[in-house]
Amino acid sequence: MPYSLKFKIYRDYLEVDIKGERIPGKIVEEGIARWSEVAKICEKNGIYKILANMDINGKWNKDSAFKLVDSADVVGWRKDYKLALVTPTDDLYMDLMFSETAMVNRGYEMKLFRGKRGAKKWLLF
Repeated sequence: MPYSLKFKIYRDYLEVDIKGERIPGKIVEEGIARWSEVAKICEKNGIYKILANMDINGKWNKDSAFKLVDSADVVGWRKDYKLALVTPTDDLYMDLMFSETAMVNRGYEMKLFRGKRGAKKWLLF
């Protein structure tokens, strides 16, 4: 798969580094694979707070974002998870704003950030 996922477990949260490329035609499938892996790590370790540093390149559209958000329960994403998502660029931040809104509207707790400090502060309080 054209992405890497590395993680570190802390006492109060899981930190995940996701890097890679979006591949046209596989955006939703690969997104499901990524977030399923994160959910499995959370379940295995009894952790429900996630700090995700996400650096994904490539075209993204609202249809793909909606399909991915719509499959959150299939992924194993629980409503008691709290996700702080950090993006390295303004473009990626803007790409993911629709996903954030859709997740929150469906009762999930997610917030986008441009810096790790603010993300961690929100996540742990």
